[in-house]
Amino acid sequence: MKAILEYGPLIVFFVFYKLFDIYWATGALMVGAVISVAYIYATEKTVSKRLLVLYGFVLFAGGLTLFFQDDTFLKWKVSVVYGLFGLALLVSRYGFKKNLLREGLKEKLELPNNIWDRTNLAWASLFFLIAVANVYVAFSMSQDTWVNFKVFGITAITFVFVFINILMIYKYLPEEEEEKKEQ
Repeated sequence: MKAILEYGPLIVFFVFYKLFDIYWATGALMVGAVISVAYIYATEKTVSKRLLVLYGFVLFAGGLTLFFQDDTFLKWKVSVVYGLFGLALLVSRYGFKKNLLREGLKEKLELPNNIWDRTNLAWASLFFLIAVANVYVAFSMSQDTWVNFKVFGITAITFVFVFINILMIYKYLPEEEEEKKEQ
């Protein structure tokens, strides 16, 4: 359900873009973001900082896009958000000695510190790569290409990376309870 709430506004954006234009899609994205945050808060009584940052930038860049009737703001939003996520991972780890990935997943996953550090660096690198790729696609290709990249390309890149990341940490994942009982 949480994935639907996070990806729902992106899907709504894509549908409105295909049916209308970038400005209708931007407005729909903004409304979807507000509905998602409100629903998550109503059901969980909390909203992750990551989601608040993401949707905060959606509202800010979307508002500028609609006010100035210029999609440049929306195009930059993707790179700014991903760049900030990558920067947050690096600064928190190397500046404050706090691994945000470990902090967020320590209840569900136990990994050696060096694996957490590699995973943190890998995710930061991915975020920077997406930020740079977005700038390239957004400002050197058509708006249709950028929208498809934003909706499908970034999502596909992220899913492939998650799969690779799981393979990287697979040997550290906890065994199933039944397997533990048999041994």
